[in-house]
Amino acid sequence: MQIIMLDTISKLGNFGKQVSVKAGYARNYLIPQGKAILATKKNLELIESRRNELEVRAENIRRTAEERALKLKELGSITIFSKAGSKNRLFGSIGTRDIANAISDKGIKIVKNEVRLKANSLRSVGSHVVKIQVHREISVNINIIILPET
Repeated sequence: MQIIMLDTISKLGNFGKQVSVKAGYARNYLIPQGKAILATKKNLELIESRRNELEVRAENIRRTAEERALKLKELGSITIFSKAGSKNRLFGSIGTRDIANAISDKGIKIVKNEVRLKANSLRSVGSHVVKIQVHREISVNINIIILPET
């Protein structure tokens, strides 16, 4: 199925590029998410006429992401308290939702999908470096300090 990219997706294509993908991928993911439209003559003309508007919108999204990344760098680290047992092992774990909520409590809006953990969750007391992906091209490493509750 031929589609026109409305967003840049790695290993697929950049904005405005016409690519061929499987029909299910286009119908079930790319088109409903607003990342692509069907490649018809009318849509090709529409994209060319709206190219500047769409590029400005993409630049605004990138600028907002850069501002969020700067705020995260200024924040530096987040401390999370959790119940822990012997040998500094947590009862349970700290996951992406817990980290996103802790950062959001500090005034920087983060959703759990932006938190990238090497493992599925953090299970020990101590300092952990976590990657926050605020934009497809912009990421920030933040220090998560997990302390036992007293």
